[in-house]
Amino acid sequence: MKRKAIDTGGERDIGVLLKKHRSALEDLRILIEDDIAQVEGKHRDMFDGFDDVFMLSYLLSFGRPELAIEPIRKAISFKVENESWLGPASRGEPFEKAPKFESLASFMCSVPFNTEQKTRDGDNFLFIVRSGPPSDLKGLMKVATPEDVANIMTYSNERQYFECRKATRARQRLTKIISVNDMTGFGASSFDLRFARGIGISSKRGEFLCPQMIEKPVFFNPPGIFAKIYSVVKPLLSKNLVEKAGVCPCPGGGLEGDIAKCPFASSNLAKATLPVYLGGEAPDELG
Repeated sequence: MKRKAIDTGGERDIGVLLKKHRSALEDLRILIEDDIAQVEGKHRDMFDGFDDVFMLSYLLSFGRPELAIEPIRKAISFKVENESWLGPASRGEPFEKAPKFESLASFMCSVPFNTEQKTRDGDNFLFIVRSGPPSDLKGLMKVATPEDVANIMTYSNERQYFECRKATRARQRLTKIISVNDMTGFGASSFDLRFARGIGISSKRGEFLCPQMIEKPVFFNPPGIFAKIYSVVKPLLSKNLVEKAGVCPCPGGGLEGDIAKCPFASSNLAKATLPVYLGGEAPDELG
């Protein structure tokens, strides 16, 4: 049976969603009760104690209780097997605990995740990445393998997911991520297929590790060669991520202009939450 996510019609209220899907959630809990029972106490915090919000995330992403069984089992297996390096992210420990952080992070430019950077409605956090300078993907892949990239990105995703889960429970509203990828300065010479393979691995892991985390990935200021590069990268990514992705040309945006003039950005992103180099008012945390 083909997976089909549940269309919530934009509903984010946890109480409303739990009430509406109560019967299916009860069925799902019964279907995986043996799997849950096998997870030792020291690992249970990686799954939020398998509470209703945990179950709801998988049900909404996979559509039916029977279709959520396999991804939950894959999540349990992966997290337990890789607890030594992924466990800290699941518990909210900083990005500096990511595998090979000291040797890899300097090549990968992302704004430190800040829960104060949100969309106008407060329902989505922003995660800002700069694919062009000062990122150095060619340099990165001289010292890293695709698996290294996949692991550090998986750690980053799990750390973001921790904050989403925390906010969801505190606000009682489903909280997600909008990833903002500023491609100013990125070109053919910046691209590395090995890096793309690592991103592809992490995106497919995200399908079963972080359900309901990504609201939308958006590429800002894409280069003229973007379509050609994306045609190579697209088959490597999870289908769900590709379906959600959007591109905003932002003429005159990026370092030289105001990204907030983009129709998507002006509708969803407050200037106060965007760094100055994207036309916002927040300080550039990268210096």
